Amino acid sequence: PSMLLGWSSPKASPRVTGSGSARFSLTRLGFSRPCTPPPAEKADAKPPLAVIVGSSQTSLKGEDAVFYMEEVMVAGESCSFIVVADGHGGKKASAYISTHMLARIVSTTTGAGAMELDKAARIAFAQIHDEVCKMDTSAGSTCTVCCINATRHEVSTWNVGDSLAMMVYDGGYRELGQTHRLEDSPLEQARVLKTGAQLGRVLGSNGLPGGPLRAYPGGLAVVRCIGDSDCMQFVTPTPAFSTCPAPPQGGAVIACSDGIWDHLKAEDAAVCILAGQFEGGAAAAAHLLVEAAISKSP
Repeated sequence: PSMLLGWSSPKASPRVTGSGSARFSLTRLGFSRPCTPPPAEKADAKPPLAVIVGSSQTSLKGEDAVFYMEEVMVAGESCSFIVVADGHGGKKASAYISTHMLARIVSTTTGAGAMELDKAARIAFAQIHDEVCKMDTSAGSTCTVCCINATRHEVSTWNVGDSLAMMVYDGGYRELGQTHRLEDSPLEQARVLKTGAQLGRVLGSNGLPGGPLRAYPGGLAVVRCIGDSDCMQFVTPTPAFSTCPAPPQGGAVIACSDGIWDHLKAEDAAVCILAGQFEGGAAAAAHLLVEAAISKSP
């Protein structure tokens, strides 16, 4: 799946939902320089950004799930959230994440700032992980949560696994979070080995090892995730966290599963979004990334 959060000043674009039909243009980008605050506000106050959300999904196994919450008031501040969960071993973990994670963060946090949300997200990731592990399943899932605090103009991201997010803005892009694939993360390799687990590759029909690096017992290629109750020895739900200001000239946040990133480079995704005119709103922009990835898949 692919999800996109775009934001603008109140005067720059209409509010649309994920199924809205208003134009979303990242030639001008999804958000722009703030307009002048009304006289009743403090001189240094920022007007809230207008956030639009859209998603697109093509699922082969039915194990992916997405969800979003728009313009939720958190401690008096307007926040919009998206979550992408890419399941494995079944869909129970990803489905549970999609319906519980965002509400858990909102109900747990004591404030809307990045640091307060980070504390709440870490609690929520741990709680959801424990709850999934107590279910009648050994399924697991990646989880990526992105939040735009429209009041503070902050972008925050949490992730476990390899469903990564990026921010696209005028002139470039920035990758958000960290990949936790064992193949690509020496830190994860070292952490897993300290638990007493072993790393290896699956033996092919020719008797030679191949494919991605995996942790044994269990054979997981990503071990920072939610669920996987049969691999509790080395699985952890502690997310990577990043936060940054929303660029004043505008931009958008994209969160996708590895089905997108395995076939589409971050630079190519940025080019797709920056060059597009999307009559179908943010959902059309998200769909463009899915189609671009499919076109590059073997």
